[in-house]
Amino acid sequence: MTHWIHVFYETLEGLGYTHAIHPTQVHMVIGLLVGALIFALLALRWKTSSLHVSARHCFLLAAVFAFPAILTGLMDWQYFLSGIWFSTIQGKLALSGLLLILLGTGCVLGRKGRGNAPGMLLIYLFCFLTVGALGYLGGSLVQRGISAEPARNHAEGRAIFESNCAGCHPGGGNVSDPEKPVLGSPMLRNFEVFENWLRDPAPPMPAYPPEDLSREEVRKLHEYLVHGWNSS
Repeated sequence: MTHWIHVFYETLEGLGYTHAIHPTQVHMVIGLLVGALIFALLALRWKTSSLHVSARHCFLLAAVFAFPAILTGLMDWQYFLSGIWFSTIQGKLALSGLLLILLGTGCVLGRKGRGNAPGMLLIYLFCFLTVGALGYLGGSLVQRGISAEPARNHAEGRAIFESNCAGCHPGGGNVSDPEKPVLGSPMLRNFEVFENWLRDPAPPMPAYPPEDLSREEVRKLHEYLVHGWNSS
């Protein structure tokens, strides 16, 4: 993890702010692009040039806010998710690149005096669909149980992970199947499910019977993976 990102989030936590910061930025982009599309549709319906201007202003502001939104998304990913390459993250990065291309194209067309052209309406529409897809992928991260809770002291759970799991799951990932990382696994949503899975996992993962990991140790490991990952 980049040191300055760690320092930045620790400073925020010292001030009492313990949440992810990407949501505070990304909703600005979403709201402005929704506004741009609505104004453009109204301008098309009522043939009003002032509504075209409103659409363009919303679009330009969305282009400005896109950069801090993407930057904070990358920062949250590094800090809260340890920079693991989930397929969902890959999709969000690809869509973010597409959104920047669309925003850049729209800004160029506007400067050339084509803000009222039908092509701009398509750009507004594609931007709207793109941020909708980005929101869907962001929501899927939450549904997978990936937590952005503040770091807590889970030293024992961390030690258990490093001694028994880190070799095959460095950084919370999965060496044998990168598409199924430990971090965010549905097996973590419930302690009993996690314990049963740990006792009798699917190959090639070895089993961990009670003589190797007691129930209390499994509980500490579970707590670390669900809530204490940021303290790594």
